[in-house]
Amino acid sequence: YFYISSQLSFIVCLLFFFLMIRRPPRSTLDRSSAASDVYKRQRFALTNSEINVPKYCNTVQLRLMNTGAKIDNSKFINNTGKEVTALKSLNGRIDISSNTTFTGFQTAIEKESGLIGNGNGMSIEGSRFENCQTAIRNLGPSLFLTQNLIDGEVLSTGICSGELYGNNFRKKVAIQDPQSALKIEENYFYNNSLLLNGSNILTDLTCNQWANTKV
Repeated sequence: YFYISSQLSFIVCLLFFFLMIRRPPRSTLDRSSAASDVYKRQRFALTNSEINVPKYCNTVQLRLMNTGAKIDNSKFINNTGKEVTALKSLNGRIDISSNTTFTGFQTAIEKESGLIGNGNGMSIEGSRFENCQTAIRNLGPSLFLTQNLIDGEVLSTGICSGELYGNNFRKKVAIQDPQSALKIEENYFYNNSLLLNGSNILTDLTCNQWANTKV
């Protein structure tokens, strides 16, 4: 009896040891050097949130690298008076909608160049940029702006396609060498200008309005 029990105990221990060796290690996420950095992870999502810039803030509040983002009904607020960027992105599609607001930023959104294709572009719909020096600086491959209020400069440079439709622009809009089809339709430009620099042979302007603009 003792011999059988000893054999059984030995077999159970051996089996347990074998399973522990075969067990895959638990995955761990390394902490970023900054809490606002998101790098090579699943698409970042932000909904019904508010981000207030602290007095000891970094120059960039949210930095996305090789990942996309979907932002809905959220607020980015800078009352510090410092020259802060709210969102900076490299490689990854950015979708912003549902009355998301950016207030008081030197640069609200900076989209850097990277991989070509709409999967690395940017779409902003039904949102507000208030009291920003630069609302959007785009170097990405596509830009879609739909029915936004934009009190901040919009600067887009390089291989860019897309559409600007039904927006209220309160500061300068500058498009430099888009090289792809870009449609600008039914926008309202108040006290500012639209600058088309370089080659814009594929840019189509339809039914836009200007008010209080010096030519």
